[in-house]
Amino acid sequence: MKALIIGCGRVGTSVALELDAAGWDVVAIDEREEALSQLGDNWRGGFFVGHGMDVALLREAGIEDADAVVVSTDGDNSNIVIGQTAQKLFGKYARATGRCRPSGPPSNVHRFLARDHAAP
Repeated sequence: MKALIIGCGRVGTSVALELDAAGWDVVAIDEREEALSQLGDNWRGGFFVGHGMDVALLREAGIEDADAVVVSTDGDNSNIVIGQTAQKLFGKYARATGRCRPSGPPSNVHRFLARDHAAP
């Protein structure tokens, strides 16, 4: 099984490492080259530096062959756009993560994430 993880913050790194430990072929994308260090010295997967909205980069990272796409950047709007790109251009159902809001009513972004995507 192949997975593409877009965004290697706390959530993306955790998902990438868990899938890697389970035997998946995992490729990660992050805008920051230093995010590779978060994956650890034993990281066996691929890593690309760039923005998840870059369609050429998504292709190069293997989105067309991916069995799973997880979008977990630090921007809710970016997560939605990247998830929709994966869905509309590549026919992939992307799981997008959203930041938790400790108080107050859910935003439109969180309503969207709750409806169509997984949000922790």
